[in-house]
Amino acid sequence: MVKIANIYKNIFLVDVGHPELPQTFGCYIIVGDRIMIIDPGPTKFFNSLLSAFDELGLNKGDVAYIALTHIHPDHYGAASKLVNHFPNAKILVHPKGKPHIVNPQKLWDSAVEVLGEVVNYIGKPDPMDENRIREVKDYEIISLSDDICVLALFTPGHASHHISYFTDWGNIMFAGDSAGLCMDGYLAPTTPQPFELEAALESIHKMLLLRPDHTAYIHFGMYGNGFRKLIEYYGQLNLWKNMITKLYKEGRRGEELLDMLLRVDHNAREFLDKIKENPFLSDGVHRSLHGFLSYLRKSGVID
Repeated sequence: MVKIANIYKNIFLVDVGHPELPQTFGCYIIVGDRIMIIDPGPTKFFNSLLSAFDELGLNKGDVAYIALTHIHPDHYGAASKLVNHFPNAKILVHPKGKPHIVNPQKLWDSAVEVLGEVVNYIGKPDPMDENRIREVKDYEIISLSDDICVLALFTPGHASHHISYFTDWGNIMFAGDSAGLCMDGYLAPTTPQPFELEAALESIHKMLLLRPDHTAYIHFGMYGNGFRKLIEYYGQLNLWKNMITKLYKEGRRGEELLDMLLRVDHNAREFLDKIKENPFLSDGVHRSLHGFLSYLRKSGVID
């Protein structure tokens, strides 16, 4: 049975990977006169969202938007299947992302190269009809009913095509991967190549200006003290920059570098302890280290 949490009035969190890979891929459903789905998850688990709609008694014809925070396949892949079940839905995506979901082959090849065997937890997305896709503008307001609207914010850093979504219906920031990974309140960076630190920090500042009460993560769950969570992540990214630079210049490499970094960053250390049996998320932390190293080399901070 699909796992659903009612996180705020008519906003629901669906754990689409449950029970095979629980607390890994979170999909959010906002129900107004029109329904918005935020990040439907990987192609492999698209049936979980259909089951959630049946369990909640929602009309599939009321889905107006499937909003993608970005086009990494673990976030958007299911949309390529769901368009066949939600006849009135438009796929909302950053302009940079549209060509890659119309023809996802290059995107998929990149995912296979980066993720290796972990890609088996995702599934390959199908090509999408560009007539079902709508490009989103920065600061665009999307109305779901008279009292529920959603603000789109371009928040690059994790990816150049990243969008976060904010609603004052609960003051919730749906941060995608722009605010890191979170498990039981513990944060870890998600900074895969090609990560851009300056853009990521500016994106956090942009989200902070809205002073969210809650931050909702795709990986995984919604947490209170949303404003504080964003500040924590801002500090964590700067900590990683400073410590990785220091350790690398001392000659630390690979697992030794990561181990020494985690001795300083208790937040990421606790996160890893929480998800050590989760192959997708634990592998993600290693990818984050490689992304940071690549950024520091490109910036000329390290050789």
